[in-house]
Amino acid sequence: MMRSLQQLSKNMLSQAKKQPEPFFIHTLGGPCSGKSFLTKQLTSILVSHNPVYIGWDHLMEQLPEYQAIDDKKAAFEAFEKPVLEKGYELLGQLIDKQVNIIFEHSGAREDHLDILNRAKYTKGYRIIIVPLFHPIELAKKWVEERNQKGHRYTPLSYVEERAKILEALEPRYQMIADHLIKKHEDNSMDDVVEQIAGVLR
Repeated sequence: MMRSLQQLSKNMLSQAKKQPEPFFIHTLGGPCSGKSFLTKQLTSILVSHNPVYIGWDHLMEQLPEYQAIDDKKAAFEAFEKPVLEKGYELLGQLIDKQVNIIFEHSGAREDHLDILNRAKYTKGYRIIIVPLFHPIELAKKWVEERNQKGHRYTPLSYVEERAKILEALEPRYQMIADHLIKKHEDNSMDDVVEQIAGVLR
């Protein structure tokens, strides 16, 4: 597993292109908030900017060893820790290389503020924060449905845990953001994508 994970990281780094004015797009939101949909849309629309799309589920799902396990709960439990460890190492290397980054993550970790501060103040990154929130009960319903379908496993407890953490951290993310673009009840995900593309034109 580690060999394939190391090779994947090596490939991503070798293909990443340094930018004179790099951007760092960081999502905020718990499970089933639309992070994967948004980041994949952005990666496609912003292709001329040569962004690197990084997210822990995305890394995991590219590994042959993960793909070979039909039980996605077992696969998640086996791969979560090594992917997190290697993923943060890779993220730091991408920042050092000053490449455009699209980071799919809940944001429910205080140390991400340190990561963004380093990117902004030592590497010249423009920070774009994208909060994506849904009512907790609706998110729980969607997580349960997705887990039952077996496409991707997420512990149900993550929904409330991350919502509480994000409630405390979001104001601090707002303070570091050069651009804050929110998904709310009155706009669509397409609107959010267009707004982000607009600030990068």
